[in-house]
Amino acid sequence: MLYTILIPYFLSNPTIGNRYFSFSFILTFSLIAEYNYYIGKNYINKFAFFLILPFIILTTVITSYNLIMNPYISRSIKSEGIYSSSLLAQGIGGYDFIYFSVFLFLVIYLFSSHNKKNMSLKNPLILITWLTIFITILLSNYLTALILICFGLLLYYFVGLIEKKKWIQILFLFFIGLLVFLFKDSIIQMIFEFLLRIFEAGRVNEALLELNNSLVSNNSLSLETTRWVRMQTSLSTFSHNPFFGIVGKNEGSGISDLLVGQHSFILDTLALMGFFYTLFFHSLLFNPLLKISKLTITKILKGKIFVIAAVLLLFIILNNLSPSVGVITGFILPMYIYSSKEGAYN
Repeated sequence: MLYTILIPYFLSNPTIGNRYFSFSFILTFSLIAEYNYYIGKNYINKFAFFLILPFIILTTVITSYNLIMNPYISRSIKSEGIYSSSLLAQGIGGYDFIYFSVFLFLVIYLFSSHNKKNMSLKNPLILITWLTIFITILLSNYLTALILICFGLLLYYFVGLIEKKKWIQILFLFFIGLLVFLFKDSIIQMIFEFLLRIFEAGRVNEALLELNNSLVSNNSLSLETTRWVRMQTSLSTFSHNPFFGIVGKNEGSGISDLLVGQHSFILDTLALMGFFYTLFFHSLLFNPLLKISKLTITKILKGKIFVIAAVLLLFIILNNLSPSVGVITGFILPMYIYSSKEGAYN
């Protein structure tokens, strides 16, 4: 962590140093939750969680209202700038809040599926939070956020089938998957038509139209001009600097001057910092989930923790990492597992 902060500063790349410094908070959240648990004060973690819930609800309501007025408003919020600061001051959530909400949505569903009274959808505060989060994500025009939720819920369902040993249903799902593969063109077209009726305007509508046109014409060039070309840029840079990346080459004063795509955290880190640091950092990133999986009291709960890990992996492949996600994976989810271990909700 010190390497990613100090080396960029020494080599006149302060923007990169600031960027990776913000990721240190992800580890901080985990250390706080773990410390409170091991000194027997997990109730502090629970108190903090329920304390911030009303503010999450308020932010989702404000954000949803403004998204109805302007579908692009969350996407217009950047990390810097007077305009972005003014929107944040109004309580409107941007990229960080939307993806924080994605992981909170999945974790609340995990809570509810295990019938923990205080943490389930039977609790009105939890239910309101869950519903307002879902509405905000639908309105946010972040297509990847919707993909992550669908991916997570599908994996949850699959894990449940495996735990209950419902092999017939699992075989049925594979059969459905085979049919989808064989008739994928017609099915995909039906799905696109359905989604385009729901998302009549905004960035999601544009992304769906772009993807649909690309598939219809059997030409992926329209997609490659955006996300995929950016990812290929990072891969190309990494292939030329595989061990220590390009951050030490002092090629510019900011990340925009370096040959990275800025559209995939894991690929950007490989390009900037090289293989060894990327391996080390990502082991720290997933370490809180690995630790709490060892504390789980049921196999299905352990399986659903690995679902969160799978969604996190997909997220950092497709998008930039947000420190706000660390609140979920490093603090809120561990708090629940610690409470289950203590038998607090039994």
